[in-house]
Amino acid sequence: MINRLIKSLDYLGGKYIYIAICVFIMIIFVGTSFGIDRTPSKAASVGTTEEATLTSSKVTLNGITFSVPGYYEESSKSKEQINYNSVDGYEFAYLTISVSYDDEDSVSYKMLEEETNAGLMTEAIESSYFDNSKVNNIVKYKNHYYQGFIYECTANWENQDIEFCVYCFPIEESNSWGMFTFANFADSESGYYEDYLEILKSIQPVN
Repeated sequence: MINRLIKSLDYLGGKYIYIAICVFIMIIFVGTSFGIDRTPSKAASVGTTEEATLTSSKVTLNGITFSVPGYYEESSKSKEQINYNSVDGYEFAYLTISVSYDDEDSVSYKMLEEETNAGLMTEAIESSYFDNSKVNNIVKYKNHYYQGFIYECTANWENQDIEFCVYCFPIEESNSWGMFTFANFADSESGYYEDYLEILKSIQPVN
């Protein structure tokens, strides 16, 4: 199981989050050079307000469905993964959804719990995103349909403090692993993190 997840984490962290943050920091640099302040806009600070709920859209990926707030724009998509960016008013948020089939083991919450308790998931996450990634907290999370763990992490890249979360959970009906990864700057004043939790709450199997 851990080998399959490491492959997915390397692809998620090593490519898309790195590129997304690189691009955004370039935007900040250009904006600062022209005297533009990085301040949150109304769209970037909606949090879990009614406006965010009303603009959410249903998304389906490999047998599961979930709601994504309308301020996220799809940046790329593959068979097992969808990536989103939100850049508005110089606020940044990144979201990636992955549902990957495990061709090595039978997925289960027990397996994920054992490898989490053994520190294998922490090791995999810390080695897959940034050189100085650190898992600071691990939270059990369960909605009406699925249960797994949220790994709450921090990192620093190019003098930017970054916070990111990885929610991993088994999808036993398709023998797949779901991973919902969210990242933004640590000094963000937006409500993106609260909306991330609402996204997790909305995950369910396709009827």
